[in-house]
Amino acid sequence: MTLLHRVDEEAEKLAEWFGLSEREVNWVRTAKAGNDEDGFSEALLGIDEEGWFPLRVRASPYEQQVLDGKVMGEDEADSEPDGDQHPNVRLSLDGGEGSR
Repeated sequence: MTLLHRVDEEAEKLAEWFGLSEREVNWVRTAKAGNDEDGFSEALLGIDEEGWFPLRVRASPYEQQVLDGKVMGEDEADSEPDGDQHPNVRLSLDGGEGSR
């Protein structure tokens, strides 16, 4: 697996290094960097033999407190698991389909 966050590399380099289409290169070059207003970062997830998938990465309440410098004790953190995900990780696919 390969995870590409927003980068400032030239499109030709990205396409060559990772075998990306023009659409995939554009996604990586224009992906949103995380900020408080949007509440997420965007990235492109490459899964071997399956393709590339756009996704949004959101900080859990605990991760947000770490980023804000307000780390809580373990028993105070929101530790409700969501399915098979780790309680402090939330990933969501941002639509689209693999295009490889």
